[in-house]
Amino acid sequence: MSRFNVYGYQDSDKTIIALPALGERKEVYEFLARYLKEYRIIAIDLPGHNQVKQEDHSISTFLLEIEKTLSKLNISSAHFIGNSIGGWIIQAFYSQ
Repeated sequence: MSRFNVYGYQDSDKTIIALPALGERKEVYEFLARYLKEYRIIAIDLPGHNQVKQEDHSISTFLLEIEKTLSKLNISSAHFIGNSIGGWIIQAFYSQ
C-alpha cells in the first residue's frame, strides 16, 4: 500500500502536497483534484494513518515522511494544504 496518491496532471510543474486530518485518509483529496486538474496533487497518508503501522506519531516523524516523499518524487518546490493536524504539520515543516 502506497503512503501517497498522485492526482491531477502528473507532469505539472505546479505541485500541491495535501495532508489529511487525524483519522482521515489521503483519498479525501481526490474530490478536490477533480477541480484543480492543472495541478499535480500529492496526498500523503502520514505514519499511523490508513492502517499504516507506526510506533512514533511525533511531528518530527511526520516531517521525515514528507521529506522522503518529496525526495522520492524529486520535488523541490510545492504548495501545501492540510486540515487539523495536517495544518500543524505544515507549519512545523515550514519552520524547519
